Amino acid sequence: MLTKLLPPRAQAKGVNIRLRKLKTPTGMSKDQRIRAWIGSLFADGRVYVRHSCSHFIDQYAHFGVPDAPRDVIDAFSYATKLWQRPMSPAEQEAAEQSAVIIHQTWE
Repeated sequence: MLTKLLPPRAQAKGVNIRLRKLKTPTGMSKDQRIRAWIGSLFADGRVYVRHSCSHFIDQYAHFGVPDAPRDVIDAFSYATKLWQRPMSPAEQEAAEQSAVIIHQTWE
C-alpha cells in the first residue's frame, strides 16, 4: 500500500525516495528479531536517541512488557539491515570514477 502512496506524494514535494520491500523472517517472533538484530547495539551503548523521540524511548523502556507497543523499535531493527558502513576515501573515489564512466556512456 505504501509503495503506491508514497512515491507520488514525495515526487510532488520534489523528494526522491527509494522503497525496498523487506521480508519478515519466519521462525522468529517480533521480540526475538528485535533482540537478535539490535540487542547488542543497545548493550554496547552504540545507540543515541534524541529526547524528542518520545515514542522510541517509550517503546524501549517498555520492551518485553506483554502487549506493549514495539512497532517503532521493530522498524529500527529492520533499518539496521539496510545500513551500510561508510566508504573509505579510496572506495569513495572508485565509486565516483565509475559513476562518471557510466554517465559518460549514457550521453
